[in-house]
Amino acid sequence: MGAIEKRVKDVEIENRELRDRIERLERESKQKNIIIFGLDKEASDISSELVYETLKSSLKIDLSGADIADVHPKGRNKNSPVKVELSLVSKKLQIPSKGIELKGNNISISRELTSQQRENLKTLREHLVIARKDPSKKSFIKGHNLVYLLASHTRFSN
Repeated sequence: MGAIEKRVKDVEIENRELRDRIERLERESKQKNIIIFGLDKEASDISSELVYETLKSSLKIDLSGADIADVHPKGRNKNSPVKVELSLVSKKLQIPSKGIELKGNNISISRELTSQQRENLKTLREHLVIARKDPSKKSFIKGHNLVYLLASHTRFSN
């Protein structure tokens, strides 16, 4: 039985390494991608030109048509999310910092996440809900971490 147990352990280690490698490759492949929500267009009407005009007018960033490598609606219905692949990571990095300019607009933009990243974020949000029940701590998500801060100023009513 010892040889079988060792073989199972070796296969489990190899499986874990392969899953980690797949996750890393997925992250690399999604590195230049964003997801746009709220375009309010039919999937058949989505084009690189529409996305280019929307980003340029909504975010007012230095963007050219060549900066958008590819566009894929993620559904068939009106108002489905749209996956946008940018040609340069530097263009993607400009977009989140311009997100404040989307206020008052029905459009929102997020980065494309792997299934593992989505699962981790879901877990973080569940823990955040629990953490916010404690009024003595300020809790929020920063990056991939849940942050707790002790309330520095407490006001007492007389």
